[in-house]
Amino acid sequence: LFDLDVEAHRREGAQDVLRAFPTVGFNIEIKQLAPTMINAVLQVLASVGPSDVLLAAGSHPIMQQLEAAHPMCPLGLSEVQAWRVFWTGFWGQIPPQWRGRALQIPPRYRGLPVVSKRTLARAHKAGLEVHLWTINRLDEARLWLSRGIDGLVSDDPSAIEPAYAAVRRAQPAPRRREIV
Repeated sequence: LFDLDVEAHRREGAQDVLRAFPTVGFNIEIKQLAPTMINAVLQVLASVGPSDVLLAAGSHPIMQQLEAAHPMCPLGLSEVQAWRVFWTGFWGQIPPQWRGRALQIPPRYRGLPVVSKRTLARAHKAGLEVHLWTINRLDEARLWLSRGIDGLVSDDPSAIEPAYAAVRRAQPAPRRREIV
């Protein structure tokens, strides 16, 4: 969302925003467990055909419905799946394979660290990207990107954009993973 003027598009629908910014990556989180909501989002994505959208939901039942719908875009993991990745990584195991490609987690939960070198390595070995939320400070963004985090969710993307710019200058863009 780095060159995205969100204020100018507040009244537009998702379809309009996705069409206006076809090269911007979007993380769309579905928060309502309603087949009509899921179908509406999938219809918008099918009509627009964005190249870089990730569908997410913390709710396990919503993620199950999304997985069953077989959308053409990648998925995040539910809270249940995220906890399984965390605990299997903690015990030195490789997490199970899911259709989802992104583990979206906070750096800490109730004061305890969620992200460690081991958890990050195990998630990557399982083919998962690791995205942290909510990161709004530039120093935090730099720290996490230097540790190998794949993406950051922010309330203020422009505040952390310089960290991404430094990463882009330092290394070539990663290859997109195929979603099966």
